[in-house]
Amino acid sequence: MNKETPYNPKDHKKQDNPVLEEFGSVHLAQNEKEELLHELFLSVATTFLWKRIEQRHHADLRAIQEEKRRKFKAEKAEYENLSKEEKEKRLLEGLYNYK
Repeated sequence: MNKETPYNPKDHKKQDNPVLEEFGSVHLAQNEKEELLHELFLSVATTFLWKRIEQRHHADLRAIQEEKRRKFKAEKAEYENLSKEEKEKRLLEGLYNYK
């Protein structure tokens, strides 16, 4: 029978925590819990964390697009409420002050 050898933590190499450029240069594991998950279950955690970051990134993009859409609708409604003279004045100001 082989002699039991104690575990030496000095020999342990930490797993790489890659930077995901496609999602705004964020690390795969973003906190201590995720780093531990990544260390213990590398293959499963990599896929899990990547999908989680992807979902968060897409949700952020949708929120940004929705905010842009909301602002555009508000500006459009504001313009539509202007009188004919105010619209003409705004148009002329834009034409003469164009840079």
